[in-house]
Amino acid sequence: MAAIATGLASAGLLFGGYLLRAGRAAAGATARPSVGQLFVYPVKGCAGVAVDSAQLTPYGLAHDREYMIVYRKTADMASNNECDESVWHFLTPRVVPGMIRLTPRVAADSCELVEMSLDGDVLQLDRETHLAAVDCGDVAAAWLESKLCPMTRTAMRLRLVHLGASPFESRPEGGRRALEDDSVPWVSWPSGCRELIPSAIEAGAFADGFPLLVLSSAAIDELNSRLAAAGAPAVSIHNFRPNVVLDGVPPHAEDYAEMLVLPERELELVCVKPCARCSVPTVDPATGVRSPEAQPTKTLRTYRAAVPGENDVFFGMNVVHTKSGVRLARGDEVVLARAAEYRGPAAPASCARFATAEH
Repeated sequence: MAAIATGLASAGLLFGGYLLRAGRAAAGATARPSVGQLFVYPVKGCAGVAVDSAQLTPYGLAHDREYMIVYRKTADMASNNECDESVWHFLTPRVVPGMIRLTPRVAADSCELVEMSLDGDVLQLDRETHLAAVDCGDVAAAWLESKLCPMTRTAMRLRLVHLGASPFESRPEGGRRALEDDSVPWVSWPSGCRELIPSAIEAGAFADGFPLLVLSSAAIDELNSRLAAAGAPAVSIHNFRPNVVLDGVPPHAEDYAEMLVLPERELELVCVKPCARCSVPTVDPATGVRSPEAQPTKTLRTYRAAVPGENDVFFGMNVVHTKSGVRLARGDEVVLARAAEYRGPAAPASCARFATAEH
C-alpha cells in the first residue's frame, strides 16, 4: 500500500498494468478515452453551463455550486401546521422541479455568476458587492420569490447565498466540509488513495457530498436504447448533472476503475462512491416538469439497482481530485486505472466493491 501511494504521489502516472481490460471495442467504445464535456452548475439545482475548460479548486471545478437558493418553510408548507420559520433549508428540484430552468450566465473571463434568467426575465447580480457576503441581497430574493413561488403555489421566503470566499481562500475554522470515509454506506476508498488527497481538498462547495461527478456518455446511449424499447422518451446528459463526461469508454466504465488518470495534467481522480440518484433525473431540464411515469428511474431500476429488488439506482461516479490549481479541458486523455474487468453496465456487477463496503 505504501509503495502504491508513494509511486502515485511522485509520478502521478502509475497505471501500467492496470488499464481497463474491457477492450476499446466493447459496447462500441473505439475512440481514445477522453474528457468529452465539462459542466459547472453555478447555482445548486439550477441549469448547468458547458465550458471548454475549468480550473480545479479545493472544492471541485471553479465556480461549481458556489451559489445556493435557501428557503424558510411557512406554516402552510407543514402537514401539521407546525414548523420553525427561523430555519433555512437549501432548495433543489426535489422541492421545486421548475427551478432547474433558472439559467445562469457566467463571465467569460472567470466563469463567475453575473446574472440569472427565466423566460427572458433577467436578474443582474452586482459583482462588486456580493462576493464578500453570504447573502446576495433583497433584489435577488424578491426576483427568486416572484419566479419560484408561483411554481409551487406556495409562499416561501427565499434567499440567494454565496460561498463567501474565493475558491483558493480557506474557510473559517470549523467551516470545512470533510470528505466522507469508508464508514459511510457505499463509500469505498481504493487502497492507498486516501493518502493522496491533500488536506485542503473538501467535499465540494454546496454540492451534496463530493467535489466531482463523472459519467460516461455511453451510459446515456445505453439508457436511451432501453427507454426506446420501453416506449419512453429519451433523456439527455443534463438529467444527471455531471461535471465530467467521458467519451470513448463503454457505458458505466467509470464504475470499474479505482482511479481516472489524466496523464497530461499529472492528475488522478479517485473513484470513491457510485452516485445513488434521487428524483431529480425525472425532471425534464427543458420544461421543469417531473415525469408522471417516473422515467428514467423506472427503467434504471431494471438494470442499475444498487441492490437487486431495492429502489435506489446508481448512475455516475463521485470522485475526488488529488490536486487543485490544475485546469481540465475537453479532449484531455483519460486512463481508467486499477480497473476490474468490464462486465457490462449492470450495477450489482460493476459496483461490487462498494456493495461490500455497504454490507
